Amino acid sequence: MHFKSIYLILFLALVLFSQCHTTSMSTAAMKEPIFFSFTGTSIRAIKAIDEKEVHFAGSDGSYGFTTDQGKSWNIDSIKIDGKGVHFRGIEITDRGTFLMGISSPAYLIHIPKGSKEWQIIYQEDHEKAFYDAIQIKDNLGVMMGDPTDECLSIVLSHDGGKTWKKVACDQLPKIEEGVAAFAASNSNTSIQGDNIWLVTGGKKALVYHSPDAGKTWSVHPTPIAQGEQMTGIFACDFKDDQKGVIVGGNWNQKSQNTASIALTKDGGKTWHIPKSGQQVGYSSDVQFLPYQKNSLISASSEHLMISRDMGKTWHKINELKPYAVQMISNDQGWAAGNEFIAFFEVSY
Repeated sequence: MHFKSIYLILFLALVLFSQCHTTSMSTAAMKEPIFFSFTGTSIRAIKAIDEKEVHFAGSDGSYGFTTDQGKSWNIDSIKIDGKGVHFRGIEITDRGTFLMGISSPAYLIHIPKGSKEWQIIYQEDHEKAFYDAIQIKDNLGVMMGDPTDECLSIVLSHDGGKTWKKVACDQLPKIEEGVAAFAASNSNTSIQGDNIWLVTGGKKALVYHSPDAGKTWSVHPTPIAQGEQMTGIFACDFKDDQKGVIVGGNWNQKSQNTASIALTKDGGKTWHIPKSGQQVGYSSDVQFLPYQKNSLISASSEHLMISRDMGKTWHKINELKPYAVQMISNDQGWAAGNEFIAFFEVSY
């Protein structure tokens, strides 16, 4: 056989292998989601427990949960002085359900486990009060919000959510005017051990970090789009105390495909944009897949996408366009958005 023929065969084999390899790596399909409609309710906060149980908090005081993958729902609403509380945050612990209302008066409401009776456990009446996210892990809890004075609003719990106390501004870094946060998906905070991270937007896209459960704080710049009112970081997630991801971008230019995701390997001190030329675009939520080292899922009112190479390339998996998403395994998750909740499965 001539050398040219041998080279041609090898070349064709290489092309075929490359095409098969590319196809298998870039294909992420989704089975038809199980879709649940909630007319008149905007849902930006969910807490997924497993494939059967998810809790949600929505607009106009609505909240609820299912424990049988949506076959039945327990739904209620909370009104204070005749007005529904606009919920943008939820947390579920052994103590029960915590529901966070965003604007003044800002409320944190607790419903003890197994009860339908609710109580206000934190209230803030400042005219500028506006809270963005809540998270509780073990005994450490944090609720973050926009500035009311010269610092971010940070409220901490060290007893699993039983009691809460706002951190005084003289214990926090001063904040520039025009820096705030977004109540987009209840994902402005992340906790790992005693580490707390908070993210901001607007004039500057910053990451606040406390390594000691809120005693001390440092602030770190990021390359996420910033400088305008609706730019900045919309969500964050940390895999451990070193490896993290932030997403956001420009809400007014959602198709803008630059400066919308950044990664850290040093606990949030420094951040870099994945160098691939294919960014995910504006995102309101992000999460590491639970049991895969380098896989992420991103959500927004524009997309639901997965990356298996730490954000270098992204693959659209369905037409769902949720505000918030939570994976409960590497291939199952819950998503929520305007008037809907959906359970979905991804196959690779």
